[in-house]
Amino acid sequence: MPKALLTIIIMTTIMFVVGLIVFSLTAQVQHVHGGCYREFKNREQFHPKVYKLPELTSQQKHDISKLPKTFDWCEQDMCVPSWNQHIPQYCGSCYVHGSLASASDRIKIMNKKVQQSMS
Repeated sequence: MPKALLTIIIMTTIMFVVGLIVFSLTAQVQHVHGGCYREFKNREQFHPKVYKLPELTSQQKHDISKLPKTFDWCEQDMCVPSWNQHIPQYCGSCYVHGSLASASDRIKIMNKKVQQSMS
């Protein structure tokens, strides 16, 4: 058996076992906490089923009406271009590309750097 294939089989097995462990722990937490991960310890009064939000004032309604109906950072030229991760073949690191693109967008927005035109 080629060494690369053996390595892939071992890594797949390890990932499968780790997934089973995480699934098992998640099931135990759901059983203990009744399926609710949200902690309201000493803050039960803020639970959505208990706490009702106050009505908006006329000034708050006016301020909200002045906000745009939609907003897209890409329309403001604050998004980085998408990377083509499928050339020459699928690499299986979609999560890396997505995470880095998201982080790059946030950094551009934080630094207020508009994308420069290539033309």
